[in-house]
Amino acid sequence: MKCFVIRRRRLHAGPSFMSSEMLEGRTLLSAVTLNSYDANNDIGIAGVSNTVWSRYSPGAYQPIADGTQSNAGSAAGIRINTSVSGDGSTAWQTRYSWSVSGSGLSGSGAFSGGGGTSYHDFAVTTPGALGQYKLNLSFSFFNANGNTIAPTQSGSHTFYVTWSNPVGFTPNTTYFAKATQFAGNGGRNTPSGDNVATDLAKGIHDRNPGWVYQDVFRSADDMIMGRYKNCNCATMAYLFESLGKTLGLTAAAENGVFGSAGGFFITKPGLVAFDGDNGNAHQPGKGTDRWVFGMHRFGKYNGKWYDPTFGQVYTSLRQVVEWNTDKSISYAVDGPVTLRHLANVWNWGDWEYTVKGSTPTPTPPTQPTSPAQSPFGGGAKTI
Repeated sequence: MKCFVIRRRRLHAGPSFMSSEMLEGRTLLSAVTLNSYDANNDIGIAGVSNTVWSRYSPGAYQPIADGTQSNAGSAAGIRINTSVSGDGSTAWQTRYSWSVSGSGLSGSGAFSGGGGTSYHDFAVTTPGALGQYKLNLSFSFFNANGNTIAPTQSGSHTFYVTWSNPVGFTPNTTYFAKATQFAGNGGRNTPSGDNVATDLAKGIHDRNPGWVYQDVFRSADDMIMGRYKNCNCATMAYLFESLGKTLGLTAAAENGVFGSAGGFFITKPGLVAFDGDNGNAHQPGKGTDRWVFGMHRFGKYNGKWYDPTFGQVYTSLRQVVEWNTDKSISYAVDGPVTLRHLANVWNWGDWEYTVKGSTPTPTPPTQPTSPAQSPFGGGAKTI
């Protein structure tokens, strides 16, 4: 997949100017000026200029994003296009160097010019592992005799490495930061799409930034942008979709799994939510170890279901369900188990299940035409 190439934009350099600075006790005449530099072959970021640095706003070092799937390890990863002006009085040489912090990648080179404004570009190799880095750039200026003729110019840029070009929209820096934080894989180079989807689902769960699992729906944008701290599994599914698309995956939010008998279902044990909650159902006199749901929602990618709520990946929705209930008041379950709804305790209720015999083979879940009646009142429950 080819990353989107942003159209090259070159700022008009304006008139050349002369200035002087002290370096090692000597007054230097600035016969050459770095006007600006752009990033090309990179991925667009909403609200961020393609000109990543300009002398007209010298304190603004814009972030850069790049897709690792098509460019990792390639000398054509991204290109830095520079605009340099000379005063016409002397030939000059610009020596540049670059490095990507934490990746071991670096490079250097030089280009020459004379009077007027010249444009030159050079390649920066893209890290292969998803994550957030710093791109460090430095430019030094010399005359034909190798003497410094202008102060060294250097700066650092936040650099996001994604899997590929975002799908369907242009993310902002917060989306790139969250997506690479959650899916950062500790150095795995050129991961597959399945690798990225797994890392993302597990990362949302394991690196939860203080979110609380409660039965309230928030939009993915609300959570990414930090407007709320509490949400349910539907929100988690849309988070997987939005951040997956930020990274370049054709991810989706799956409608979910319902109890096959048109009622509720009891999960298999050991599912711990992203906030550490381990269930809303228990055997008599014991601690919670399972969940009772009317419906549970997932992310989906490439034929697999990804569950950031519990940090799991499934090849079949059957892997989630242990037993199914029916619609009766007694909440009878398929197999030698009975279920009682004890209380509407915030947030997920309090359920008691009794195992009468050995665990049966679970019935595959289906999706009925209408959701199950909520055990907590208020109609259908999306959890």
